[in-house]
Formats: sequence, structure tokens, C-alpha cells
Amino acid sequence: MARYIDGFFVLAGIFVGTFLLTGLTRMTLWLRAALSLGALFAGCLVFAALNRRKRASASAGDLVTYCALEPGFAEKVFEAIYPDAVKSGDIYLLKDGAAFINAKIAPLSPDTVAACRRKFLDAGATRGFVVCSDCAKTTSAFAASLPDCPVYVLTFRNLYKRAKRRGVLVECPPFRKRRPLKTMLSAFFSRKNSYRLAACALLLFVISGLTLLKTYYLVCGFASAALAIAARIAGELAEKRDNNY
Repeated sequence: MARYIDGFFVLAGIFVGTFLLTGLTRMTLWLRAALSLGALFAGCLVFAALNRRKRASASAGDLVTYCALEPGFAEKVFEAIYPDAVKSGDIYLLKDGAAFINAKIAPLSPDTVAACRRKFLDAGATRGFVVCSDCAKTTSAFAASLPDCPVYVLTFRNLYKRAKRRGVLVECPPFRKRRPLKTMLSAFFSRKNSYRLAACALLLFVISGLTLLKTYYLVCGFASAALAIAARIAGELAEKRDNNY
């Protein structure tokens, strides 16, 4: 929600700023409006591209979460990357070692590493890999220093990058985060957003003295000022209510 609010004010600033800058020239009002709309359109394209990139990174997070929550899905991703892997019990046998998928949300522990090493040695592997959601640097260093069968850590995010690089990315349904209307209104009527609204009102008042559409900008300015006051009051009340709990 905050990202879209920021985007709205940035785009509004681009439109108004372009209109003001072109006012320093001898351009006609229609030409200034056309250039301002063009700048606004370009800003919308950039904003859409940034949102698309953010959604792509969110899909990586969805895959990591699914791997941590669903062992079967983690195995599906692993088998797509390593089609020659042969499952033996709860580990995979590879050409250059063995692998274990630790489908848990908690970071990998040294005890799990030691247990995996014993399984790898029993399978005749000289090195092993553990795929997990996260791992501390000390645990990773400990695993790699084990004798006879060093264990290397591969996170689910690394797994996602390898799958994407090899073109075998397994799709997973995205997590839909439903935001109720109350939450959206709370984000809009907040102390932080009141500063944006006040700045917008001030800018509109300044523009009203530089353009022929004075009444229009004054009305919009007073509306933004009223919203800024309402957001400030609502934000302070919400903070007091939270502090009382």
C-alpha cells in the first residue's frame, strides 16, 4: 500500500513539476499540458517496470517458502535441476556425492549436518550437500570442514537461481496477501502520510499563483490540506491506542 501511495505522489510531482518548468517558456497552455501528460506517461511506465521486477523477486520468495513448508515441492524442484539424482531413502545419490533436503523453516543446525554426514558415509559418498532454508556462517564452515565427507550447504534461494538459470523453474501458486479496507485506510490516514499530503497541498497552493487555473488548484490544495489534517489526527490517535496495549 505504501509503495502505491509513494508512487502516486511521485507521479503527481512529475506532472506538476513538468507543467511548472514548461511555464518558464513561451509554450501554449495546451502544449504544456501535452508535455506534462507525456512525462506522466513515462513515469507510469517506469513505475510499472519497477513493480514487475518486484513481483519477480516476490515469486522467488514464494518458491523458497513452499520449499520450506512442503518437502514434496522441494524434492520436485531439486529433481528438476538434477534429473540424474537417484533417491535412496531420504537422501539423493548424485554422480559426485549425495544430497539431503532439509525442508524446514528453522536454520540448519550442526546436529542435522552431523546426522546427514553419517547418512552420506553409509551411502558411500565422499562429499554431500544439504539443501535448507537458511544456515549460519559458523554452521556452514563447520559442515565444510568435516573429515572424510565434507558437507556443503545450498539454500532454497540458491536452488531457485539454479533452476531459473537452467530453465527448469517449477511454478508455484503465489501467496495472495489480502489487505482489508481497514488496513488500507489506516495506511493512508497515518502520521507519515500526513506529511506527504501537506507537501502536496503546499505545492498546489504555489501552483495556483502561477497558472490560469487558480480556482482548480486552490480547491485541490484545500482538499489535500484537509486530508493531511485528518491523517495527522487519525495517525496520532492510532499511535496512542497502540501504546496503551
